[in-house]
Formats: sequence, C-alpha cells, structure tokens
Amino acid sequence: MATKFFRLFESPTSAPWSVTASLCYYTRLYGLQLVLVTLLSAVTVYRREMSCNRVYTAEEDDISGAKRCRKEGEEDDDSGSNKWEESAEELLEGAGAYCSGEPLMPVVLKLCASIFFESLKEGNRSLASHSVIASHPSHESAHATDGISRDLPADVQVHLLSYLHPKDVVTFACTSRSSLAIVDRGETSRALWKSLWLRDYAWAVHSWTPGIDALRRSQPTQQARDKKFYFMFGESFIDYILAGQNTFDQCLVGLHGHIYDITAFLHTHPGSPETLMVQAGKDATKFFEDMRHSTGARRLAQSLCVVVNNFCFEDECGLRPTLQTFTSDHQDVPTVVEAPTVPTTRTKEPRNAGTLQSIRSDFNKQEQEKVIQVTSRFASNPNVLSHVNVFYDPFRREWKGWYTNVQFETVYIEKI
Repeated sequence: MATKFFRLFESPTSAPWSVTASLCYYTRLYGLQLVLVTLLSAVTVYRREMSCNRVYTAEEDDISGAKRCRKEGEEDDDSGSNKWEESAEELLEGAGAYCSGEPLMPVVLKLCASIFFESLKEGNRSLASHSVIASHPSHESAHATDGISRDLPADVQVHLLSYLHPKDVVTFACTSRSSLAIVDRGETSRALWKSLWLRDYAWAVHSWTPGIDALRRSQPTQQARDKKFYFMFGESFIDYILAGQNTFDQCLVGLHGHIYDITAFLHTHPGSPETLMVQAGKDATKFFEDMRHSTGARRLAQSLCVVVNNFCFEDECGLRPTLQTFTSDHQDVPTVVEAPTVPTTRTKEPRNAGTLQSIRSDFNKQEQEKVIQVTSRFASNPNVLSHVNVFYDPFRREWKGWYTNVQFETVYIEKI
C-alpha cells in the first residue's frame, strides 16, 4: 500500500497516466511554494485592509456635515493637508495592491492552467495509445481518433461545418486524422460537400433560367456531390452555364469571375452585335481587357451584372444574384447583393476564385489539352463561324464543346 501511495508522486510519464497521479506529481514539485505564496498573500492583504482605515472612511461618509455646511467666504486652511492625506492614501493603496501579488495573479493562473492542460493532453495520448495497442494493435489509425468525430453524430458534424467557409473546412481537415476522415472520406464527407454546394451554388442551376437550361442539357446522373465535385463546379460554372448563351434572345458573358447579361446592350454597342455574340457564352475577360475598355464602359458593365461570385472577395463564398437577376420563385434563392465594380487594372485573367491549387492546376491542364484536341479536329470545318469552345460538365464529369455556325445557330458537341 505504501509503495502504491509513493508511486503517485512519481512522474506521470513513467506509467499509465491518471488525473490523480498528475496532481500528486505537481503537488510534490510546487506544493511548498504555493503554500508559502498563499500565506504571504493572506498576510499582506490583511495588513493592507488594516492600513487603509476603510471602517473609519465608511463612518465619515455617513456623517452629514461639516464640509458641506461651510459658510461662504470661509477659507479652507486644511486644504493642503487634505491633499497630502489623499496622496498618502493612494500610495498606500497602490503599495498594498502590489505587495498582495494582485498584478501577478493572472500570470500565475495562466501558468497553472497551461501546466494542467499540458498534462491532460499527454494523458489523453497515453490512454489512447494503450487502449489501441490492447484492443487492435494493427488498426491504430482506425481507433486513435480525436476531435469532434467521437463526440458528435455525423449529421451534427455536417450541420456545424456547413456554416464555415470552404477554406476553413479544408483547414479543419488538417487538425487530426478523424477530421480528415470527416472532410475527405466516407458518407459524412459526401454529405458535407453536398450541403456546401447546395448553400453556395445550387440556386444558380435550380432557380435561374440559364442554369436550369444547362442542367437540363446535362441530364445528370446520380453521382455523389463530393469534395472534388464542389471545387470543379467552382472552376467550371461560368463556361458550363453560359455555353450557347450568345443569341439575340439571351446573350451572357463572364468577366472577372462574375456573369453579365448584355442582351439589351447588343444593338447599342459601338461595334457590331456579332462582335459581342462571338465572344459571349463563356468567360471573355481576356477579350474585354484586350479591347482596353474605358471607365465609362466598366460602369455600364457593372449595371448589367446578374450573378456575383463572392469567392472573388476575401472571406466571402457562394454565388449571389443581383437586382437585375430574374429567378424563379424558389425558397433557396439567396438574398441579392450589390453588383461589384469592374476592376480598372486591366488584368487579362479572371480573378482567382476560392479553390484548391491542385484542383485548379489539374483543371487548367485538362482544358488546354481539350482545346488543342478540338482545334485540330475542327480546323477544316467550314461550318464553324469562329472556333469551338470547350467546357467542363461537372454533373457528367465530362468535357464537352459548342460552337456557333455560319447561320448563328448553336451546335453542341456532347463529348470530346
């Protein structure tokens, strides 16, 4: 019995950890110092209370009197001495507070808390490793879980994470193996990214007419809305939704990550309507900047914005409609936002939307390959008015194409 008792005061890292062992260990190390500090602090506080004359001060406050009833014109001979008394009292108050250790208390409390929580963390690791080895030594990664996965049901985890920005969700996956499983693997991961997609993008293909038309052409299969689908949709939604939207009835264009409806502007454009129609139906940022449009033209374009990509702005996410957007009566349509200004820096590339660098690199590589492929395939086709445009269908997970023929009709290429 005595041996077990004295073992409690040994280092908690030398045996399986427990809260009692940790408390005993740190009591042996710092117990005497804590007792001395406590006694000295109590004595100092007691002396401070005795030296401040708080009892007499309270009684003096209850006396009605003398200072308030002084007659006008009576000189205050004691004003100088009263000031000195007040200064002395303030000095005593400050000295008492300093000697009592009050300024050091936050530091001491933080030090104690850090020691305790560090021991708690080490204890959790020790207990987890012992339990894993004792139960299933060959499946350590499956049982040594931490984070919120072991404390909350899967649907609660999805609900909580669906309020975060996608970059925060990806960062959360780096905190532990259980968090990585929530974000990247399994049914919980698919449910999470589907929830984020419904929050950020779904209205654009469920409640907005051009998006509804694009979704109808896709005839989507029952593929999972997983993490890759979410980020690939963010990379491809402009060219996917706008494919073929370059007619007199509906003419849409993408600029700097946002979508603009230029249908009403076709006949008032300084150039010919055909010039806009050839470049419409896709992201035309490079063409727009090559023409070196004026500030007035950029202000006009701002008034034509119908879809705002909030990923172009810091700490924002999702597609949002503007006052110029005509959507169906759908309960999931987000609130409208103000159209952003078209940047005057004359950058020839779209703004970087929020995505993973690996996804963007792979997407750009595939797009370049498909452009080269269709260019060589349709180079001698006289029916193609300008060139063939490629776009990625995120629902079918296929690369497709479209072009305008010499009769200004849209022709779709189902699969490249």
